[in-house]
Amino acid sequence: MPKGNRQPGRCVLAGAAWLAVVLAFQLAAQPGRPEEVAGAALIEGARPVVVAWGDGVREWPAGGGSVRHFLQGRRFSAGCAAKDGTLYLLEGRRLMRFARPYAEGRELEADTEFQDCLAWTMDGRAGVLAPHLHLLLRFYVEGEAAKDLYSIYTPSKQGGLMERDVDGDGRMDLIWGNYWLERPREAGGHWRLFAINLFHEEEDSALARMAWGGGGLYWGAASGKARLAWMKPPGDVRQIWEAEMIEDAPVGIR
Repeated sequence: MPKGNRQPGRCVLAGAAWLAVVLAFQLAAQPGRPEEVAGAALIEGARPVVVAWGDGVREWPAGGGSVRHFLQGRRFSAGCAAKDGTLYLLEGRRLMRFARPYAEGRELEADTEFQDCLAWTMDGRAGVLAPHLHLLLRFYVEGEAAKDLYSIYTPSKQGGLMERDVDGDGRMDLIWGNYWLERPREAGGHWRLFAINLFHEEEDSALARMAWGGGGLYWGAASGKARLAWMKPPGDVRQIWEAEMIEDAPVGIR
C-alpha cells in the first residue's frame, strides 16, 4: 500500500464502502434476480436517502426502510446526482435529466457516450458536466445551448471526473482522466489543461475511477490493463504527478 499518512484517504473511502454495504444488503433482500446497479449516491438533507440507477431508479431511506421504484423498465448505464437529488442519466445514447420525484425526464443531449458526469454549477447556473463522446468536456443546463469547456485529442477516451482545488488558489478546478483543468479567474475565461499522468496507451486506458485522500489522488483503471496508483501532486502541479503503483490492482475498478 502507499506510504505515509493515509487517514484522510481512509475517511473518503469509508463513505463509499458504507454506501456499497447499504446497497448490497438492500439488493440481497429483494426476491428474484437482483437488478443491476450502474451507480449510486447518498442524497443528504432532513431525510437522507440512497438512490441507485441502472435497471430503473430505486430509493431507500438512509436509516433503513422500504425501497421505492421509479422509471421501471428503463435502463441507465451511467450517471450522477446533484445535492437536491436531481439525476443526470445516460439512457442508450441520450443524456437525460430527472428531477424528484422521478418521472418523465428532459433530454439534454441526443447522441453521446460517457463513463462519468458531475452535477455542477457554473456562473450561477445549475447543470451537469459530462465528457461528450469521452473527449469533449461539455456543460449542460436545461433549456440552454450546451457550453464546451475543453476538447482534447489523445489515444484514449477520458473517464473519471471530480472537482478539486488542485493549485491551492481557493478556486475549484477539475480532474478528468489523464488531466486536470485550471479554472479561469474570470467568468467566461478559458480553462487551461495540464497532464497528471501518461496512462493512455490503449483506447480505454484513461477511463479512470478516482478518489482523493491523504493529500493525493487514487487513480484506477476502469477497464483494460489492471492499474491502480496513488498520485501525489508535485511542487509545480502543472508537471506530471508522482505515481506510486499499488500492487495486485484489480481489473475494471468500479
